[in-house]
Amino acid sequence: MAEPKRTVRFQFPVTPERIPQYINITLANHINDDVVLDFGFLDPFCLPAALPTNGAEPSGVLVQPVVRVAMNARVAEQLYQQLHNVLSERRRQRLPGVKHYPHQPPSV
Repeated sequence: MAEPKRTVRFQFPVTPERIPQYINITLANHINDDVVLDFGFLDPFCLPAALPTNGAEPSGVLVQPVVRVAMNARVAEQLYQQLHNVLSERRRQRLPGVKHYPHQPPSV
């Protein structure tokens, strides 16, 4: 017979040294059985003023890497569920000043 599932609550200490890093770019990939997430910051002042008109593909915009995180699929699923719960709650509350995105983010 399978053991019943247990819920364990984790607490992360909050200290002045643990200042969150702001990110506005993410990239997700998988390598073998792991999921790798890259988080970065794109300075909007570094964006090109216009796309090339000669039909050439843009060479890319440099992003300042902030952190790379690797996790197994089980932890990635937990993160997915936690993000889904947080974003669903934000949509439900209709917080003022918060842009409410559709369930599927627009592709660029």
